[in-house]
Amino acid sequence: MLACSDNIRQVAGPVDGPPNHGWRLAGLSANEQDSSVLWQMVAIGSDLLVRNGRDQLFQCRQGSKDWKQIPLPDSLRMTWMYGDSSGLYMGSDRTGTLFRYNPSSGRLEAFQTGYGSPWVIIGIARYGSRILTSVKNSKTNRDWTTLVWDGSHFTEWPGHFGKYDSTNWDAWQDGLEWKGAFYASSKESGLWCRKDGDTAWQEVPRPISIGQTVHDKQPRCFQIWHDSLFVGYEVMALYRFNEDGSSVSYQNRKIPGDSSLQEIPVQLYTLGLAGDHLLTAGWYSAIPMLYSRRTRHWQYVSPESWCYQKNGDNYCPAGQATYSLVTVGDTLYALGTSNVMKIPIAELPAE
Repeated sequence: MLACSDNIRQVAGPVDGPPNHGWRLAGLSANEQDSSVLWQMVAIGSDLLVRNGRDQLFQCRQGSKDWKQIPLPDSLRMTWMYGDSSGLYMGSDRTGTLFRYNPSSGRLEAFQTGYGSPWVIIGIARYGSRILTSVKNSKTNRDWTTLVWDGSHFTEWPGHFGKYDSTNWDAWQDGLEWKGAFYASSKESGLWCRKDGDTAWQEVPRPISIGQTVHDKQPRCFQIWHDSLFVGYEVMALYRFNEDGSSVSYQNRKIPGDSSLQEIPVQLYTLGLAGDHLLTAGWYSAIPMLYSRRTRHWQYVSPESWCYQKNGDNYCPAGQATYSLVTVGDTLYALGTSNVMKIPIAELPAE
């Protein structure tokens, strides 16, 4: 497991060893010796599913620390996964195959998209009753398209992001449905949307404080909270979007002398919900943060149990970044690079 470094903005609590409240280990740890950093976590019903950097998939029930590894075919070099009540969907690298896993029965199915090597499935999402996949040509690194799967057949959803040029070539990686439209995020082309019947994608205007460089166009995570769309960027930026494309900033700036007002992470990797709370986490700091509607401030979630003293050193078992936040029942789970952590929702800060 990784020790804390300057990448984590938090002073550990005074206790030597983990406190008896707050964040606890959830039972799944990365093995740093074989590069199996934890990458992505999805919740389906009472099941948690986690993939690591070695294309391994692990499953656990809420309340248990017993994780089992799910056998996967050698052909499944996982690129992305998405989960809902219909199953866990996994994209594969250069096989053109969409896999679906049923956590209850253990059944694994494979569906051919018709796009084999060198095409890669890099994004999966749901739009209405259909599954959308984003496929990209890994050889040209430019050609891409969206495939719509109705449960039996794949059809193409043609169109690219705006003018097909060197600044708008990148395919979408993540997406979700909001107000009847499908919103898709591309790390190099920004945020786009379209509806059934549209012949082209429409770019969602970037917030005025987001720059025009390629790096600054990187929306990383989505969440719908109180019927509004929230988008986190890899530039210490979080915005609530309205249907007309206007946006409102939801990031803080530190005020000297006010320790209650904390800045959001430098890079936002995930947005989560727990009860009526909106949460975020990422890199620098990896500690999950909760937004208070009353104070309109962000605050750390139990920082004294996220990082603590161990043998005289500052120690953060989750690792240097947090990639996923999901809620199962009465528990919030956080996927760190080194460990899965959990905390009862009842122990979240009061607003």
